Amino acid sequence: MVRLTETATTKLPREVAFRNVGDFANVARWDPGVLSATKATDGDPAPGTVYDLVVLNGGRELEMQYVITDYERGKKVIIEGTGARVCLLYTS
Repeated sequence: MVRLTETATTKLPREVAFRNVGDFANVARWDPGVLSATKATDGDPAPGTVYDLVVLNGGRELEMQYVITDYERGKKVIIEGTGARVCLLYTS
Protein backbone atom coordinates (compact mmCIF):
# COMPACT_ATOMS: atom_id res chain seq x y z
CA MET A 1 0.00 0.00 0.00
CA VAL A 2 1.29 3.45 -0.91
CA ARG A 3 1.15 5.98 1.90
CA LEU A 4 1.16 9.70 1.10
CA THR A 5 1.99 12.19 3.83
CA GLU A 6 1.67 15.93 3.38
CA THR A 7 2.36 18.74 5.81
CA ALA A 8 0.96 22.26 5.66
CA THR A 9 1.98 25.20 7.79
CA THR A 10 -0.50 27.90 8.70
CA LYS A 11 -0.65 30.97 10.91
CA LEU A 12 -4.25 30.18 11.80
CA PRO A 13 -5.03 29.20 15.39
CA ARG A 14 -5.22 25.40 15.78
CA GLU A 15 -9.01 25.44 16.36
CA VAL A 16 -9.67 27.42 13.18
CA ALA A 17 -7.32 25.26 11.10
CA PHE A 18 -8.85 22.04 12.43
CA ARG A 19 -12.38 23.30 11.80
CA ASN A 20 -11.43 23.72 8.12
CA VAL A 21 -9.62 20.39 7.81
CA GLY A 22 -11.83 18.38 10.16
CA ASP A 23 -14.94 19.06 8.06
CA PHE A 24 -13.99 17.32 4.81
CA ALA A 25 -16.65 19.29 2.91
CA ASN A 26 -13.98 22.03 2.87
CA VAL A 27 -11.36 19.88 1.11
CA ALA A 28 -11.84 21.60 -2.27
CA ARG A 29 -10.59 24.84 -0.64
CA TRP A 30 -7.13 23.41 -0.02
CA ASP A 31 -6.75 20.40 -2.34
CA PRO A 32 -6.54 21.46 -6.00
CA GLY A 33 -7.31 17.89 -7.13
CA VAL A 34 -10.80 18.03 -5.63
CA LEU A 35 -13.43 19.49 -7.94
CA SER A 36 -16.30 19.27 -5.44
CA ALA A 37 -17.06 17.94 -1.96
CA THR A 38 -20.48 17.53 -0.38
CA LYS A 39 -21.37 16.30 3.10
CA ALA A 40 -23.86 13.48 2.53
CA THR A 41 -24.97 12.97 6.15
CA ASP A 42 -26.51 15.32 8.71
CA GLY A 43 -24.90 16.68 11.85
CA ASP A 44 -21.42 17.72 12.88
CA PRO A 45 -18.35 15.75 11.73
CA ALA A 46 -18.12 12.48 13.69
CA PRO A 47 -17.37 8.81 13.04
CA GLY A 48 -19.72 7.68 10.28
CA THR A 49 -20.00 11.08 8.59
CA VAL A 50 -19.96 10.61 4.80
CA TYR A 51 -18.63 12.98 2.12
CA ASP A 52 -19.14 12.62 -1.64
CA LEU A 53 -16.27 14.00 -3.71
CA VAL A 54 -15.44 14.46 -7.36
CA VAL A 55 -11.67 14.40 -7.87
CA LEU A 56 -9.43 14.88 -10.87
CA ASN A 57 -7.29 11.79 -11.44
CA GLY A 58 -5.14 11.47 -14.55
CA GLY A 59 -7.21 14.11 -16.34
CA ARG A 60 -10.46 12.26 -15.60
CA GLU A 61 -13.19 13.03 -13.10
CA LEU A 62 -13.58 10.28 -10.50
CA GLU A 63 -16.38 10.01 -7.93
CA MET A 64 -15.22 9.04 -4.45
CA GLN A 65 -16.85 8.60 -1.08
CA TYR A 66 -15.05 9.38 2.17
CA VAL A 67 -16.17 8.28 5.64
CA ILE A 68 -14.83 9.54 8.97
CA THR A 69 -13.61 6.50 10.90
CA ASP A 70 -12.12 8.29 13.93
CA TYR A 71 -12.64 11.82 15.21
CA GLU A 72 -11.51 13.88 18.20
CA ARG A 73 -12.68 17.47 17.84
CA GLY A 74 -9.74 19.81 17.50
CA LYS A 75 -7.20 16.98 17.62
CA LYS A 76 -7.68 14.18 15.12
CA VAL A 77 -9.69 13.11 12.11
CA ILE A 78 -9.19 9.90 10.14
CA ILE A 79 -11.06 9.61 6.88
CA GLU A 80 -11.11 6.64 4.52
CA GLY A 81 -11.94 7.21 0.87
CA THR A 82 -12.97 4.78 -1.80
CA GLY A 83 -13.67 5.09 -5.49
CA ALA A 84 -13.90 2.85 -8.53
CA ARG A 85 -10.13 2.78 -8.95
CA VAL A 86 -8.65 3.87 -5.63
CA CYS A 87 -8.82 3.53 -1.84
CA LEU A 88 -7.31 6.28 0.36
CA LEU A 89 -6.77 6.99 4.04
CA TYR A 90 -6.54 10.59 5.23
CA THR A 91 -5.39 11.50 8.75
CA SER A 92 -5.04 14.86 10.42
